[in-house]
Amino acid sequence: MGLNLVQGYGLTETSPVVSAENYKKVKYGSIGIPMDNVEIDFDNKDENGIGELKVKGPNVMLRLL
Repeated sequence: MGLNLVQGYGLTETSPVVSAENYKKVKYGSIGIPMDNVEIDFDNKDENGIGELKVKGPNVMLRLL
Protein backbone atom coordinates (compact mmCIF):
# COMPACT_ATOMS: atom_id res chain seq x y z
CA MET A 1 0.00 0.00 0.00
CA GLY A 2 3.03 2.28 0.21
CA LEU A 3 2.59 3.19 3.88
CA ASN A 4 5.52 3.55 6.26
CA LEU A 5 4.38 2.67 9.78
CA VAL A 6 6.20 3.34 13.01
CA GLN A 7 5.24 2.38 16.54
CA GLY A 8 5.03 4.36 19.72
CA TYR A 9 4.45 3.76 23.40
CA GLY A 10 2.14 5.55 25.78
CA LEU A 11 -0.32 5.27 28.61
CA THR A 12 -3.53 7.03 29.51
CA GLU A 13 -1.64 8.76 32.34
CA THR A 14 0.93 10.19 29.91
CA SER A 15 -1.52 12.03 27.63
CA PRO A 16 -0.98 9.58 25.71
CA VAL A 17 2.52 9.35 24.20
CA VAL A 18 5.87 8.69 25.96
CA SER A 19 8.02 7.75 22.99
CA ALA A 20 7.87 6.85 19.31
CA GLU A 21 10.02 5.73 16.43
CA ASN A 22 10.62 7.98 13.47
CA TYR A 23 11.22 7.20 9.82
CA LYS A 24 15.01 7.59 10.26
CA LYS A 25 15.39 5.16 13.15
CA VAL A 26 13.25 2.05 13.47
CA LYS A 27 14.06 -0.82 15.83
CA TYR A 28 11.35 -3.46 15.97
CA GLY A 29 10.32 -4.31 19.52
CA SER A 30 11.57 -0.96 20.83
CA ILE A 31 9.46 1.75 22.46
CA GLY A 32 11.29 4.32 20.34
CA ILE A 33 12.81 7.68 21.20
CA PRO A 34 11.39 9.75 24.09
CA MET A 35 9.27 12.74 23.08
CA ASP A 36 10.64 16.25 23.71
CA ASN A 37 10.68 17.20 27.42
CA VAL A 38 10.09 13.57 28.49
CA GLU A 39 12.66 11.69 30.58
CA ILE A 40 12.63 7.91 30.83
CA ASP A 41 14.59 5.49 32.97
CA PHE A 42 14.46 1.75 33.61
CA ASP A 43 14.41 0.47 37.19
CA ASN A 44 15.00 -3.08 38.51
CA LYS A 45 16.55 -4.33 35.25
CA ASP A 46 17.10 -8.05 34.88
CA GLU A 47 20.06 -9.72 33.14
CA ASN A 48 18.44 -8.94 29.75
CA GLY A 49 18.05 -5.22 30.54
CA ILE A 50 14.27 -5.53 30.93
CA GLY A 51 12.76 -3.63 33.83
CA GLU A 52 10.18 -1.15 35.01
CA LEU A 53 9.83 1.99 32.87
CA LYS A 54 9.81 5.27 34.82
CA VAL A 55 8.56 8.41 33.04
CA LYS A 56 8.91 12.08 34.00
CA GLY A 57 7.60 15.01 31.99
CA PRO A 58 4.89 17.64 31.59
CA ASN A 59 2.63 15.08 29.90
CA VAL A 60 2.41 12.84 33.00
CA MET A 61 -0.82 13.17 34.98
CA LEU A 62 -0.45 14.91 38.34
CA ARG A 63 -0.98 12.86 41.47
CA LEU A 64 -4.11 13.77 43.40
CA LEU A 65 -4.28 13.16 47.14
